[in-house]
Formats: sequence, C-alpha cells, structure tokens
Amino acid sequence: MRSEIPNNYPPIPLLSLALQRIHETDPTAVPKARTIAKNMNTQLIDSYSLHHIEGLVKIPYSHISTDGLPDGMFAQKAHGQEHKFVFFPGVGGNLTDQISTAFDIMTERIAQSQTQPIPPADFYFIGHPTGPGGEISQNWLDGLRSNGLSQYNEAHADLLRHVLPQDTEGKNIFYYGTSMGTYAAIQASEMLTEWQGKNANILKNPPGSYERERSSLGEKLQLVVGYGIENALRRIRQFAKNTKDLSQRDQEFLTSIAPILKDRGISLEEDEEQRKLKRQGRLEELLILAKKPVLPKTTTPTTIEQGVWDLISFSPKDAIRFMQGKRVTVYEYITHKLTPDNHSPEPYPDQMMHRMISAIETI
Repeated sequence: MRSEIPNNYPPIPLLSLALQRIHETDPTAVPKARTIAKNMNTQLIDSYSLHHIEGLVKIPYSHISTDGLPDGMFAQKAHGQEHKFVFFPGVGGNLTDQISTAFDIMTERIAQSQTQPIPPADFYFIGHPTGPGGEISQNWLDGLRSNGLSQYNEAHADLLRHVLPQDTEGKNIFYYGTSMGTYAAIQASEMLTEWQGKNANILKNPPGSYERERSSLGEKLQLVVGYGIENALRRIRQFAKNTKDLSQRDQEFLTSIAPILKDRGISLEEDEEQRKLKRQGRLEELLILAKKPVLPKTTTPTTIEQGVWDLISFSPKDAIRFMQGKRVTVYEYITHKLTPDNHSPEPYPDQMMHRMISAIETI
C-alpha cells in the first residue's frame, strides 16, 4: 500500500499516517482521501511563511483553504459566509501538529457540500516560536519573564491581523488550542476585538483549571512532572505498526522541506545560541504555568474537552464527577466536557477515523 503523498513535496507525516489508517479500515476510501491529503500537503508547504517582529520573534505560520481544492470537490458554497479556523500548538510545537484535526474538519465540510451549501473555510496553522522554523531573541525571553504568557498577546494579534480579512461581515473564526496552545487560543480571541461576537474557542486538554487557580505545591508540580512523563511516552511509543516514531518522521520531513523553504529565505537551521534560547524559552513557559496553572478568563463562547485521566491536569474532583456521570459543566461562557481520553499520542482516534471515512465515502 502506498501511503506517501504523490506530489513533488515531501509528505507531511500526519497526513501519510491518516492514509495508512484509512487503508487499514476501508481501502476503497483511500483514492479520495489521498486526493484531499495531497492538496492539503501542497497548500501548506506552498504557503509556509514567517511572521517577523523585528528584534523580538519569528513565528512560522501556514494556510490551507477549501478554495484551493480541486475544481468541483467542494460542491456547493454558501455565499456571503466564511469560516476561519486558527490552530495553536503546545510549547515548542510544529505548525503541522494539528493538521489531523484540520483533515477531519476538511473531509466533513467537503462531504456536507455535496448535499447543501456550506461556508468555505480557511485553516491557519500557527507554529510555536521555540519550535521548528521559529526564532526568539534575548529581548523576547526577557519579556516572557517579565510579562508571562501575555508576551504572546500582541505578537499573535499582529500575525492574525496580517492574515485574516479586515472585513468581518458574514465571517466566523474558531480558535483551536491543544495542551498549552489553549492559552494562546483564548488570548488571541480576546485580543482581536474586531472579531468578538463572531468567534469561538475549542480547547482540548488545557494544562490549567478554569474554575480556580491550583495553589498547592503538588498541583503546581503536577504540570511539570506530567508534561515530562507524557513527553517521554510520546517519544518511545510507536504510532503505527512497522512505522517510525512520528517525532522522528517529523524531523525527517523538516529536513526534506528545508531546501524548499531556504529558497524563500526561511531557514530551519539553528545555531547553538538559538537552541539555547529556545530551551530557556520552553522551560520558562513551563515554569510560568507551574506557578499559576489557571486559564485566562474569557467572554468568548468556549468548549473545553478535558481528558479525565490526563496526567497534566488530573484532579480527583473531576474523576469523581466523571464516574458519577456528571461529564458536562456549563459556566457563563464555558462548556466544560470531561472525556475518557488523555493526551493520547494517537492523532487519529477510532471515533475520528470512522467519522472521516464515513465523510469520504459520500464524496
């Protein structure tokens, strides 16, 4: 079975893995899935860019759109409406980290467009400045120590105002954040005031509590220890039979696209000084969260999906709620859902895979 993306660009590992999983479940769905994956792969690499704030930081980002799909695939477009999806990774994350979620949304949108007009969608992937392609300065690190995670507020707002349309009429924006990327999602939704009333947050496994600040030493240490354990598990677990660990495949992908990006003036190479700054930046963010593991307040409609057995955010109170069947709690702006999932290294859980295949079969 051929799981590679058949085009001139190296395949994004998460898209190749999706094709492999689809083949294992329903080989007849692979041709259409491959067409979508190939298109998303090409769009993401074609639009890979850097947002540069002089003297402070460089943030990688990229863009995929339903308008870039092959002619006729997105069958019926709802005119006058547009949906924008913005994805934030965790600390040190790559901008491709959440393309599995985008692939799921894309296949669902294409399937829906076969029977009814659907708003066209744009997907924006924001990399982490301490991750591949990013760059931070000593000034940025000093600001992080002084300002905490609010250091990102203006940087992300500046980037998003650069890529999002100025006209918000008929448009909605959805901020997706996973793990520590949930903080960036909330802060971005609050900073872009021109989009307020037209946006929503979808957060998965945030490392902090929304209800209260976790104040005990044990709760604060839990974040650092839990992050370390999960990172170790992620490195040693194989993501599929007879395949390399996904982190290794990601590194090979980055090595493969480095010459392509270099021709555009984007370097993935790092000197020892930059590697040191990034290590300090990642550590600083972990320490900030460990000191005050509480989510920022928000007035944006927000859905939080919290894995009840997640090592970073586990609480006995949530576990008791879950076992009692009290899995949804509604606050003023927040809907908090407890799920049996944790920070699973499997980017395509069975439920997602079945949903994607069902969608692809209708295209």
